[in-house]
Amino acid sequence: MVNIMAPYAEQIAAFEAALETRVTRLKALADAATEKGETFDAEAREEVDTLKGEVKSLNQQIADLKEIEAMVGATAKPVDGSSAKAASDSRDPRVPAQVKAAEKLDPGIAVARIARAKAVAAVKGMTQREAAATLYGENSSTYGVFAKAAVAPALTTTPSWAGNLVGDEGSVYADFIEYLRPQTILGRFGNNGIPSLRNVGFRTPLIGQTTGGSGYWVGEGQAKPLTKFDFSRTTLEPLKVANIAIASKEVLEYSNPSADGIIRDSLVAALRERLDIDFIDPTKSAVSGVSPASITNGITAIPSSGVDADAVRADIRAIFAAFIAANNAPTSGVWIMAATQALSLSLMLNPLGATGVSWDRDERRHSVWPAGDRFGTRPVGNRGAGQHLGYLSGR
Repeated sequence: MVNIMAPYAEQIAAFEAALETRVTRLKALADAATEKGETFDAEAREEVDTLKGEVKSLNQQIADLKEIEAMVGATAKPVDGSSAKAASDSRDPRVPAQVKAAEKLDPGIAVARIARAKAVAAVKGMTQREAAATLYGENSSTYGVFAKAAVAPALTTTPSWAGNLVGDEGSVYADFIEYLRPQTILGRFGNNGIPSLRNVGFRTPLIGQTTGGSGYWVGEGQAKPLTKFDFSRTTLEPLKVANIAIASKEVLEYSNPSADGIIRDSLVAALRERLDIDFIDPTKSAVSGVSPASITNGITAIPSSGVDADAVRADIRAIFAAFIAANNAPTSGVWIMAATQALSLSLMLNPLGATGVSWDRDERRHSVWPAGDRFGTRPVGNRGAGQHLGYLSGR
């Protein structure tokens, strides 16, 4: 049923959607007959004739509406904005004003709705727009994403590509990223006392100093020695992480909003697992144009000296020594380890039965927090500086 009070553009879009459904059904019937090597049977023939008649009628209706829309546009009168009353009087009384409240969704749910609508469309043999309308209604933001004209794919090297990608679709995926990022190790930097990382733009050259120079005492009238500095140049290329989450037909078709949450959490869990592992796995090397190396790839590991509290303190001393020997000031490092390992540290007791190593509890799979006297060590300097050390334990 098409709302005759809707603007012409909405009526045309609705009839075009109905036309697309019938054409898709005609194609399915024709493909089925071709696959069997047969002509249409009596039942199929009747359905085909009916669909052909509807297609013809819909095409005529769409053409008529477009023609009427053009004629109405040519005779449209400008709105008198001199006063509120004049503006109201000059408005077409046949088109009632409508106020639509903005749809508020939980973080990440919009992407889950899009994924669910696409899956239901594939299972049910309908268009994605019809699936979105069935699941969430034609006034939903999800339906609005599918109701828009398709955008041709673009590469980052294609001129003027950005303008085509700005809109509801972009905000939907940005919302999902905002929901995913804080759940990853990388996304926890800069929050809850964890030092922030420096933001670097893609394809921006980074100049780093690999070796330092030397200074010399020079006597009166003597030549000044030369010194040498070495630098490196690195460029951060944009790379992406993707996944395909599996959901049963029952979950996809279940109308309860919790189904959207299940799909969202499945997508997030898979992406978080890959991002976290590849961020800290020492064996993860870079694959050109596909994925970056981990932050620990290529480092020399410091073997653990034991499993008791004394051994933990000895390991911390060794890590501090290596960190400082590399001319790194321990002012912005963090501890990263599996939650089970952090739990083991918290349960250690000294010979007097007191807690041997303390920590801040965190129920995530990996625990990330500033280092310092939380592990039985004392901060170097005052409380506000020198209390962090960069350290990574194995999973």
